[in-house]
Amino acid sequence: MKILIPFFLILVFGTSLFSGVDFQDISLEQAFVIAKQNDKKIMIDFYTDWCAPCKLLDSVIFQDSTISSFINSNYISIKIDAEKGSGPDIMAKFKIPKSYPTVLLLNYDAVEIDRINGLGPKEQFLNNIRDYSENRNTLTDYLSQIKSANNDIQLKLKIANKYFSRHDFKKAITYYEQVIIEDPNIMDEFIWYQLANAYFRIGNLNEAEKSVSKSIEINGDVKFIKDFLKRIENEINNQNTD
Repeated sequence: MKILIPFFLILVFGTSLFSGVDFQDISLEQAFVIAKQNDKKIMIDFYTDWCAPCKLLDSVIFQDSTISSFINSNYISIKIDAEKGSGPDIMAKFKIPKSYPTVLLLNYDAVEIDRINGLGPKEQFLNNIRDYSENRNTLTDYLSQIKSANNDIQLKLKIANKYFSRHDFKKAITYYEQVIIEDPNIMDEFIWYQLANAYFRIGNLNEAEKSVSKSIEINGDVKFIKDFLKRIENEINNQNTD
């Protein structure tokens, strides 16, 4: 018996009924095989059960017909619970921070293309995934550009941020430092904060304290930066008393 759906229901629920990213219930290893067979890339959505933005990513962005159509045409998509099963091991392998959602894009040979952290506007997500699929605005793209634009401070800053998002903090520090050396009077508190954060992540508390203090010197009204300085100072005090 053919089931007819009233037209008004199509208008109201059409997006959720007829669109959506085709997440496959397969392992990452199986995804690599299928992606290679179909000449596609791989998209991994890292999530947790308690993550509210993860649910919005599912219900808003992944249900958008334009976004889902693009992803389904170009990617083999899987979901990985970051706290269950093989999730923690895969997170560690690709240096995924414990901040959710994180969408990781890979070639079928397991080489990272790029990643999308957190929840943003649909338009930004679509722009990012289109760009990354064509190797635009990726770390690889920026590293290629810097060969002929070694004095481009903004490009070096983009590279630093890419490395930071991949938890490659030592390389991130290298590029943040280059930005600061080339423009020692740069008046952007968030660059100094990111540098401090990177130093903190590798355990260099003294340099972290210097950098975050510079950030506060530029703009002392940012509460989370001031809180970060207190955290660093507490860590230094704890080390000195041990």
